[in-house]
Amino acid sequence: MARASKPTGQDLRARAFSWYWKSLSRRIGDASRFHRLVSARRAELDEFAHRAEARIAQGRLSPGHGDKAIWRQRPDCLSVPLEQGAFIDPPSGLSLGEELAVFHDDTGGAFTVSQRPNRSAEPRNRFEVFFESYEFEGSYLSFALAVPHMPRVPQTSEQLRLDIDLVASRPMKGFVRLNLQSSNATDILYSEGTLGQGVMQFDFDLSFAAFALKEDDKIWVDIILDRPRMMEFDLRDVSLALISKDRL
Repeated sequence: MARASKPTGQDLRARAFSWYWKSLSRRIGDASRFHRLVSARRAELDEFAHRAEARIAQGRLSPGHGDKAIWRQRPDCLSVPLEQGAFIDPPSGLSLGEELAVFHDDTGGAFTVSQRPNRSAEPRNRFEVFFESYEFEGSYLSFALAVPHMPRVPQTSEQLRLDIDLVASRPMKGFVRLNLQSSNATDILYSEGTLGQGVMQFDFDLSFAAFALKEDDKIWVDIILDRPRMMEFDLRDVSLALISKDRL
């Protein structure tokens, strides 16, 4: 007698979803109400699938999971495709997914920001962010990397490390701000260096922060590029990691 095979996680999820929708359809008699509920839940499932695909892609392509990091945050736009892949003269505050946004003070110069397949020899991510300027008339362009869901609250005995892999047609000055925000206080830690020649690393010792972070506090990083005129660059990788000083 053949033994039934053990169901996989994918089979169990499919059965659970099938049971949920069949049960819901029997309880709701109003077709229009059911349609609205299905549409709303579909958006939730699409968002969940988007984030799950990004995490799976990062685990498959990024060697960072075996390093010294307690946790590491990369923007989803490096792992999953955006609905719109190219932006000509984008507005300041343009979001490239949930974790990465582009800010600038350009007032009329021509430039583009786009997502394209990662072209490095050994890519850590499926995609990279490509910037090309013709007559960029602003004084800065910046990328804001957010950490919307901290896996664990950083302690003052630890440090945050920003890794940037950026290759440019010419070197440029870069300024990095680590922003810490609680319900009643804010603090900013600064660093700077020359970007455009590959991987750069910026460390922030949290013992210098004005306050200890709590679970609901916010963390984000501003990567500010000084006057990126008549140039192009590839942002191949960017990540913020929490690292214990004991592991250094």
